Amino acid sequence: MTTLGLVLTSAKFYGGHCNDMTFDTNNNYIVLAHGQSEGKTLTLLNPEDLTVIKDISISVGSGAITYDEPRRNYAISQGGSTLYVADSSFKVLRSYTRTDKTGYTAQGMGSDTSYIYFPMSKTGVDNMLVTYDWYGKHIKDIRVNEPLESESMFSYNGRYYVCFYVGGSSKGAALYTVEPEREYIYIQNK
Repeated sequence: MTTLGLVLTSAKFYGGHCNDMTFDTNNNYIVLAHGQSEGKTLTLLNPEDLTVIKDISISVGSGAITYDEPRRNYAISQGGSTLYVADSSFKVLRSYTRTDKTGYTAQGMGSDTSYIYFPMSKTGVDNMLVTYDWYGKHIKDIRVNEPLESESMFSYNGRYYVCFYVGGSSKGAALYTVEPEREYIYIQNK
């Protein structure tokens, strides 16, 4: 994470739309959410060599997924209407209806021990970090003044990162650090 340099490349594997992923530190695997029409399929990957451990089926759709180490819980969502909290075996413990009505497009998600963040985009305009607690309470929407399409978010060592899709001839991803503060976000250099 200090250099953000390439560490490993996987062999080709099937991951559906590869909509979002998270790292389960307690079980030591990467969890990839297929998303879209394959939302009930997750692929578990070995973090040491990025090989597929196995595909698993879950009971709810998942286009967005994040993991909280102290709770040993996953937060799962698809399409921006429901938030599920599941245990480490993906059994749904709680289900919440999302009350935010931003009109923005649902993407992946990220979390810390207090909050679940949904990066939502309105391509060419800006983005929102729609924030909930782990008990389904909508906390607030934080505007991100960036016109690129947000895709996912994660936190590492107290820093927050949002991955944006770069379209046009550049095609690819741009990773930015963000600092959630009050009602807006400071975007720092890649």
